[in-house]
Amino acid sequence: MSTPAQLGLFVPLTAKPSEATALSEFLLAGHTLVQNEPETLQWFAIKYTSPPLFGQNPTPDTPPETQFLIFDTFAADAGRQAHLAGPIAAALMKNREALLVEGDAGVAIQPIQLLAHKVTKPAGDASGVTQGLQVGLRVIFTAKADKIDAVKEHLITVGKDTLEEDSPPLWFGFWFPGTNKFGILGLGSEADREARLTGPAATKMRENSGGLFEGPPEVINVDIVAAKF
Repeated sequence: MSTPAQLGLFVPLTAKPSEATALSEFLLAGHTLVQNEPETLQWFAIKYTSPPLFGQNPTPDTPPETQFLIFDTFAADAGRQAHLAGPIAAALMKNREALLVEGDAGVAIQPIQLLAHKVTKPAGDASGVTQGLQVGLRVIFTAKADKIDAVKEHLITVGKDTLEEDSPPLWFGFWFPGTNKFGILGLGSEADREARLTGPAATKMRENSGGLFEGPPEVINVDIVAAKF
């Protein structure tokens, strides 16, 4: 199943060391609120659970247990603006000083353009707040300056291939407009994650097949806190 999602928001959050549990609870409350936003097509609250598995920052200064991400998608900018003006964003700003570290390290709201995506129902029980999702991978990578269009086409192709595969049930390939920065978010089960990490697409990316990227991707394991899709 595909949806009309065209764009989104990528919002990394870093909790104060003593507030990681409180931030998780805040995100669960956000999951309740987002049910009343019909123009928010997909919404995911995500917790990082590993330092980068590959890439140029294997020992980050910020421990993963304090790092989170909100990832959401929309059919048009009107839906995105409605979300930014809505109760979740207002509550986040109200609680920012109490829950998050200062500055952009605490919260950075970044618009994204979706290049390809897949949204299907995961196997198993989908009745909980994660709708059957368990874990995933967050991948960020940088295209060479003259390869931005080629990387866009690469992600579109990978997205088409993913639609023909059983795993993972949810996959998003996206671009940060105006930059040479791209990302992938794949969500599903532990088996889905392992299959992606060891699959041919991931191997080609790590080996920079085709010379598209400035360096290896930054790949981080994540857990799903809550989901709407």
